Amino acid sequence: MQDLLLTLAGAAEYDELPVRHNEDKLNGLLAKDVRLSVDTRALDDPHVKANLLLQAHFMKLDLPISDYVTDTKSVLDQSIRIIQALVDLAANGGWLKAALNAMHLLQMVMQGLWFKEDDKFAMLPYADERIIGVFKRNGMMDLQTVKRCPSNFLAQVLQPFLSGPEFAELTKCLAQLPHIDTTWELHNVRKRNEALLTVEVILRRVSPLRQKDARAYAPYYPKVKDESWWIVIGNKKTSELLALKRVHFVDYLKTQLVISPDLQEDTTLFLVSDCYIGLDQEYVLNETS
Repeated sequence: MQDLLLTLAGAAEYDELPVRHNEDKLNGLLAKDVRLSVDTRALDDPHVKANLLLQAHFMKLDLPISDYVTDTKSVLDQSIRIIQALVDLAANGGWLKAALNAMHLLQMVMQGLWFKEDDKFAMLPYADERIIGVFKRNGMMDLQTVKRCPSNFLAQVLQPFLSGPEFAELTKCLAQLPHIDTTWELHNVRKRNEALLTVEVILRRVSPLRQKDARAYAPYYPKVKDESWWIVIGNKKTSELLALKRVHFVDYLKTQLVISPDLQEDTTLFLVSDCYIGLDQEYVLNETS
């Protein structure tokens, strides 16, 4: 992720990011607080500043002056297009890991959090080791299972650890996260005398109420955004990306991706959010969904 962050911050879009008088000193102070090191010999460089502001966003650090708040909004706004271009570049190269990393970077931008592969609960407020331990002891291994859990049971098991307002904030977050049901089917087809495999994917939003829109829950992103998803097919063993499609839907979507009929072991269907951490899904492709 460090190399990807350097690539993002080094984009030409940040050439004109202002570094005002004495801000090199502020950047030096900020560099001591962020997780990843930057080139301290170039603290007056706009790309170093962009890197620092992104990391501060992921860590929810207090910014030293109000100008940095405005600058961060600009950096985040421009980052969306850059990261989407990085995803497309990785897809064109057939690089599965690079594409997934870029998607996770966009999730980080949207949520103001670092992405951790083994942390499925990063988006939940107050989800420290104690709370995660409660979830796992009660068979809730990811956000989707927590979301499906009755609120009265959640209240019962979390009561020793959370105050009333804290529990209300956690359940409010859960209520605003989508629950997407994914099914898929494989179909052998021929096009222009070429044998191909069509992967038909159906996405359904599970909700007691009909959704009017797909507005994303992103409280730390400064603009309103709608949810989008990437449907990706790739081989985890070889890290080869075979097919990718970006989709947007409210309640229901049916779409297709086409790949070679020689389905190899470890070929996987991924559903990746462009804004949520911990809601990605993956399925090994075989003859049944």
